[in-house]
Amino acid sequence: MISANASWIFHSNPKLATYHWTSKGCAITDEDGSFSFKNPHRNFVQFSIDKQAHPKRHLIYALISMILCFPTGKVLEHFIMLRNLGNIQGYHRAIEMQTGKVIDHIVKWLKDYAVKNAGTKGFTVGISNGIDSSVVSTLCARTGLPLLAVELPIHHSKPKEKGQSVHIDWLKQNFGNGQVRSLNVNLTDSYKKVKETFTNLQENETTELALANVQSRLRMLSLYYFAQVNGYLVAGTGNKVEDFGIGFFTKYGDGGVDISPIGDLLKSEVRLIARDLGIDRSIIEAAPTDGLFGDMRTDEAQIGATYDELEWAMAHANKDEQSMNERQREVTKIYVQRHRANLHKMKEIPVCRIPKEFKQEKS
Repeated sequence: MISANASWIFHSNPKLATYHWTSKGCAITDEDGSFSFKNPHRNFVQFSIDKQAHPKRHLIYALISMILCFPTGKVLEHFIMLRNLGNIQGYHRAIEMQTGKVIDHIVKWLKDYAVKNAGTKGFTVGISNGIDSSVVSTLCARTGLPLLAVELPIHHSKPKEKGQSVHIDWLKQNFGNGQVRSLNVNLTDSYKKVKETFTNLQENETTELALANVQSRLRMLSLYYFAQVNGYLVAGTGNKVEDFGIGFFTKYGDGGVDISPIGDLLKSEVRLIARDLGIDRSIIEAAPTDGLFGDMRTDEAQIGATYDELEWAMAHANKDEQSMNERQREVTKIYVQRHRANLHKMKEIPVCRIPKEFKQEKS
């Protein structure tokens, strides 16, 4: 068992039946069906395979895509994903998701809504370097309706812009006949003018976050301009964890959309969809970031927890904390605090209802 990945491998049982490794991770099966892996950035997490359900199946855990495969490399027909929760020990969850059916369902929903409900001609999607916008734009393109992919850089670094172009080029190659059009609208100068105007009037310790949200709202304004002049819908790119878990979006910024194709999918489920859609591996592997800060800080750095940890917290936030370890309690606290603080983003705008007796009609 000597390989380039040897330092990543750990197992309590030396009687190994077989093992398989990939460029990014390793899964080991033994006689009782259990296996473990080590992500180079996380601690050991142990899982078990149901040998009765899969008596002859030796599985690989591919850290690149979070997909379990046969030893031949063929992905399971129904993707089963075991999520690495880093320092959250003792937790495992298997998700069975028929990604092909999920993709078909979303594509049909998008087309039906655009044509039958809204009476629009196509979709506008803001393209970042992220997996969410890549998945949403691809799903929109699969409807066969026109897609306008809009890049809206503000102080973007060259690697990020390159990543955006890779996905847009891929869209145009895979969806021909002019179905996919793209625009690159540099908002840097516009943002600088707004920033100067606002900060000359008022500036304090909350300015950095306020200006980050200004960037998101400038992008929203831009997307709606191009959507309106083309008769398109703005398709949102928020996932379930962001939109309904911790409210990790800008109100009337990236949260200002017409439809939400992946709003009922967890981040880990979006990864599964991305792989099945053939999204570029560099996009799937990239650390999630909202791109609103000059230092390109990641979502994890801002939140204090990974998306896998937040998904765990969404499922366990109402459970007894006495049974949790220190990291589990820490993540639960992060999730609950953000969820409560951002509930106003997830609910309808409060309306002051006037008592009927205050405005009775005269007979």
